[in-house]
Amino acid sequence: MVKPQFKYILCEKCSLDRRHELVEDEYRCLSCIQRYTEETLEELESQMNDPQVYLIANTADLQIQEFLSSLGSSWESDSDNPAEVLIETAGRSCYMSFPKKEGGYVNPNVKGHRRAQSDYMKNILKEGDGSILEHSSASFAFLGVSRVFTHELVRNRVGTAISQESMRYVLIEDRECWVPPSLQDIPEAEDILRENMANAIDMYQSLLYFAAKKHGLKDFNDKSQGHTTPELFELKKKYTSAARRVIPIGVGTSMVWTANFRTLRHVIEQRTAQFAEEEIALVFSRVAEICIENWPHIFGDLKPSSSPLWHGGYEYRSELGTRKV
Repeated sequence: MVKPQFKYILCEKCSLDRRHELVEDEYRCLSCIQRYTEETLEELESQMNDPQVYLIANTADLQIQEFLSSLGSSWESDSDNPAEVLIETAGRSCYMSFPKKEGGYVNPNVKGHRRAQSDYMKNILKEGDGSILEHSSASFAFLGVSRVFTHELVRNRVGTAISQESMRYVLIEDRECWVPPSLQDIPEAEDILRENMANAIDMYQSLLYFAAKKHGLKDFNDKSQGHTTPELFELKKKYTSAARRVIPIGVGTSMVWTANFRTLRHVIEQRTAQFAEEEIALVFSRVAEICIENWPHIFGDLKPSSSPLWHGGYEYRSELGTRKV
């Protein structure tokens, strides 16, 4: 097999994607002249991470006993999961179906209730009574996702809170270029993506260099012209804000995303569907796994497709044939 004359890969010395030329059976970075063997390049390529998903917070602190005591009820859920118990408590409060200490129910019209939370939740989901799911929420950190992903996700904004990495305050120096599954088996496409990202970062840094030069500075940490640290920071912020316009939408970024459980169910089903965008489908396949593992009574009816879709993720659908919650 003939080795390609050029490759675009992360240079360890530059900490950027750079063009490497094949010279005497080694690849040489054209920016810093660092040399790599074919085996080393393959190892570096394998380190390009897929988007990462972390559960960082969820509904955990319950203080419902005083409320129940005021009703004369000693009811306890058979679940010890705070997020699920909160939802069950909210649902039972709609009909005051809490058993009283002396017998009967807070609401005399109630003659019986589903004692097992699993049965209670299954009925809620089957009937589509989704409003009570809004009381519990989970927060996720998404790392190494592209702006393609974030632009897609912000369309699902009902019942969410979003905090996204600022490209104005965070310098774009060492950014991953994740190659989507649809392009991973096309060597030319991968090279084009990596070259585009490397060139864009070069242009970004060039814009900042010339902006600093305009003010007689080497960079925006240079105090030789008498600028104070706050003044340099304001200049840096001004020009990084302008320079980021050359960065492609595929740049790696991060986001913290919080959603209530009703929204989570909706987004999982929508964003893992067969024709969903591939990056968001992969991320929300992982979100679905986390939710099912942590809150089985709320998300356990969401079942993955029998085999992975073309991008490697799974489609999640409710096995209950429910109304939309």
